[in-house]
Amino acid sequence: PDYWDAREGPSEEFRRRYFDLLETLRGLESHPQIVIATPLPIYPERAGPPHRDNMIVRKEHLIKDVIPLIRGIAAEAALPLVDVYGHMEGEGSSSSSASLSHDGVHFNRAGYRRMCRAFVAALSKLDL
Repeated sequence: PDYWDAREGPSEEFRRRYFDLLETLRGLESHPQIVIATPLPIYPERAGPPHRDNMIVRKEHLIKDVIPLIRGIAAEAALPLVDVYGHMEGEGSSSSSASLSHDGVHFNRAGYRRMCRAFVAALSKLDL
């Protein structure tokens, strides 16, 4: 939230710091393979009433601002992107996807399995 201005959307600071991180990783002697991933989904319907409204706003922000920005960064940096969000949401209805989390944020065993499948599917397509 510190990198986002509600009036203007994503801030340049987030984008700049993301590229700074990529440059740091690219400069490592170990020459790591860098893969960018979209954030994990959140499920407001699984949250308790005091947190649900805040999570609804955060989910909308994630979909509208954060994920498109990260996809753009991956494209601009010419790095592979693992669409974890799309994979987690795309394997079933929203209600069945929500069952992958016990509180709307933290995944259960089935959720982690699905997340692993997203990474395995994406990474198996790469020449690593």
